Amino acid sequence: MLHKLQTWIKSTLKNRPSNGPFEEYHKNKQTKCRGNHRDGQLHGNFESYFPNSQPESRGHYEAGCKLGVWEHFYESGSLLCRECYEGGQPHGEQTVYHGNGQIRKQLTFNHGVKTGTWCLYHLNGQLRSH
Repeated sequence: MLHKLQTWIKSTLKNRPSNGPFEEYHKNKQTKCRGNHRDGQLHGNFESYFPNSQPESRGHYEAGCKLGVWEHFYESGSLLCRECYEGGQPHGEQTVYHGNGQIRKQLTFNHGVKTGTWCLYHLNGQLRSH
């Protein structure tokens, strides 16, 4: 799902001015995404939405690279994932949630490289493996 969004963003930017805000719409005229670019790259806050207007993802870009905390959501509106980026790569803690709000995975990255113990949890929140 996230890879599909990233591919769509890159293809959309090819047809846009190289600087300034942009907003795209779903066929139902609801906002699909909004953000800014500078020198042809995503730069600044970015938000994307499902056709039902629920948030899909939000975060920040710096010169085309993800930076800081990013959040991704299920179409129902509940949190799917919270992750941190530095220089466009996962860096720090990433937490993925089941649709019921229970933690599904806890992961740690150091500039895109897996570090530490990764924990997986059952739907009921019980530890499955680490």
